[in-house]
Amino acid sequence: MDLIQSDNNLSNNRVWEQVLSDIKTQVSPGVYKTWFSSTTLSQITTHENSAEVEVVCPNNFCRQQLSSRYQSLILGMLEEHLGLETTVKFSVSTTQNPKVQQQVDFEPQTTTPKTPIVAPLNSSHIFETFVVGKSNNLAFAAAQAVVASPGSLYNPLFIWGGVGVGKTHLMQAIGNAISQNNPDSKTIYTTCERFTNEFIDSLRSKQNRQFRDRYRRADLLLIDDIQFLAGKESTQEEFFHTFNELYQSGRQIVLTSDRHPSEIGKIEDRLVSRFLGGLTVDVGQPDYEMRVAIIENKRSKLGIEISPEVVEYLAQNVTNNIRELEGALTQIVSMSKLLGQSPSLESARQFLGKREAESHKIVSPKEILIQTARFYNLKPSDLIGPKRDRGLVRPRQITMYLVRQYLRTPLVNVGQLLGGRDHTTIMHGVKTIEAEMKRSIEVAKEVEEIKSSIFN
Repeated sequence: MDLIQSDNNLSNNRVWEQVLSDIKTQVSPGVYKTWFSSTTLSQITTHENSAEVEVVCPNNFCRQQLSSRYQSLILGMLEEHLGLETTVKFSVSTTQNPKVQQQVDFEPQTTTPKTPIVAPLNSSHIFETFVVGKSNNLAFAAAQAVVASPGSLYNPLFIWGGVGVGKTHLMQAIGNAISQNNPDSKTIYTTCERFTNEFIDSLRSKQNRQFRDRYRRADLLLIDDIQFLAGKESTQEEFFHTFNELYQSGRQIVLTSDRHPSEIGKIEDRLVSRFLGGLTVDVGQPDYEMRVAIIENKRSKLGIEISPEVVEYLAQNVTNNIRELEGALTQIVSMSKLLGQSPSLESARQFLGKREAESHKIVSPKEILIQTARFYNLKPSDLIGPKRDRGLVRPRQITMYLVRQYLRTPLVNVGQLLGGRDHTTIMHGVKTIEAEMKRSIEVAKEVEEIKSSIFN
């Protein structure tokens, strides 16, 4: 529809380009790409002192989000550029997505019904059972948008975050929802480790073609823990071609990882580029309010009654991740049942106190040195010695950090443990690891794994 010209004689596209440019400075890159980047302005109708604007969205979910969450922002920007009091309505595009058309063209012409690949999806991993909070609301919204328009806006969808924060739940919720919406769709859910093992087996049995056909004919490919591709050159090559085949034919890809694509390491640049080519969203640690909601959700599923004091105590004291929080609740309930009691604040304190005591066994500085060296396939003497090779610096500094942080060992004593190093060197090493843990998920994960091997 043609634009009814306003006083400044701007075209629809020009007005919307300026509005989007301003919005881009007001929201995060992820929000902009998720909700604004694929919108268009189809009509501006001007009256004497007002204007009516229609914004076209790629799907109904995007329309709902813009209408409920960003309407005020959009109105403010439009009024600023049009100089008129403005009303806005949101509609959904009826134009077929070109990638979906590619998918139709790609499928071989046949009258035989497609046989869906049965995916081992957990039926309880659905959107309705996923607790949404500040740490995961963008990832949740993006996952629902993928269901609304598979293979379209956010392909691939790359979900990353720490252990036990709900990445697999969200990924499988996508699979369950798409399978429900389209029972004939072919869905594959697998882990990166399983993908790798199947690929190796196909090479050994000379059935590589069958392996490729299975994965490359999927309408939806869900792969968990994609970081395990690191260092596996042949598997990366195979996955690269599988990825391209699916992407170019408009099929949806969803990946999870414990770190951002750029921080995985030992993975080809062309794969990292493709991972970043869609939408990358992170799932963070749950805040207090979200932990309370998770406990209430789990309590409801278990069909048990728990006092508000117990809920509050657990939410305040089990803060690492969702999996640990749900596990603590389940164990407290089980322990209470065995004793013939209802879960109480005292039983929760006893359980968490016991767990805390078990996780803080007596450890010596030398044991930390030995375990850290073992983690990096080094000898303790390598960390004690004078060499400053690149492969020794981080393990040595992590040893400094762990001994200082968890044993409160004096700086001079830490220096003596590591070959008589000066206390200023120890201070520098500790601060370096603290800073790197904040910048790099990989470093934080390594420290956590070494700590777990020592204290658990």
